[in-house]
Amino acid sequence: MDGKVCSIHIVNQKDGDKWKPVIETGSEALAWLNGADLTAVLEGEKGGLTVRIYAEK
Repeated sequence: MDGKVCSIHIVNQKDGDKWKPVIETGSEALAWLNGADLTAVLEGEKGGLTVRIYAEK
C-alpha cells in the first residue's frame, strides 16, 4: 500500500463451516488486519485455487 517492505503471516482456521483466517503483519498500513474478524472463501478453478479474505462488519 505504501511501498514499504513488510511481513504478513496468515493462518486459515476452520470454525464450523466457515474459514476464519488469523493475520499478523508488521505493516503500519495493514495493522487493522491484526486481530480483525475475517472470513475466507475458497474458489476452485481450472488454474488452481483462489482464496478471498473478507473483513466482517
